[in-house]
Amino acid sequence: GGMGKTTLALAVFNLIPINLKVHVSLKMHEKMKCGLPYLQKTILSKLVEEKVELTSIPQGISMIRQRFRQKKLLLILDDVSELEQLQAIAGKHEWFGPGSRVIITTRDNRLLTCHGVESTYEVKELYEIDAFELLRQKAFKTSEVSSGYLDVLKRAVTYASGHPLALEVIRSHFFNKTINQCILLRSLGKEEGPDKKIQTILQMSFDALNEEDKSVFPDIA
Repeated sequence: GGMGKTTLALAVFNLIPINLKVHVSLKMHEKMKCGLPYLQKTILSKLVEEKVELTSIPQGISMIRQRFRQKKLLLILDDVSELEQLQAIAGKHEWFGPGSRVIITTRDNRLLTCHGVESTYEVKELYEIDAFELLRQKAFKTSEVSSGYLDVLKRAVTYASGHPLALEVIRSHFFNKTINQCILLRSLGKEEGPDKKIQTILQMSFDALNEEDKSVFPDIA
């Protein structure tokens, strides 16, 4: 988690000039425990701009196909975690009209393979130089920073391991503080352990790995 998948998807969402488009967070729907028919209804209601009633997944699939097989649309399915979600919302190409685009974000690329997704892009950690620039801009709102901050900035970048969301959490330790007030020096210290928010972010990324990959990171486990 925290690698910027949603941010990147939303940037594409705003750039593509298609009138009929919708972004849906599947994580939010999972937390609500509303089920797939409710998710289908949410998407349909947003696209047709009217209230839709559904009682079953097959009914939702039928309505999606009928309403959109001749229409060009952009659909972003954010944070997909189950294959059934894709099958219920975007099961086949012919459900949507020519030129349509479905963008899927997930922590499990095996879902994309199983669903036959044609083109994928894996969001990588930021390079150190890019992470440093992002943190500097976020924390100080300028490219000019006192040399006294450089060492602790570099230390923070190393600690965040290229995670944009971790950098976002860290930048609050710098904002509007003098170097002597910078509590990051303590929160990154070995004596007190890592910032809890950052630890949670890194744990989320670890939990998304398969068992073989997890074995490479015994210290996190």
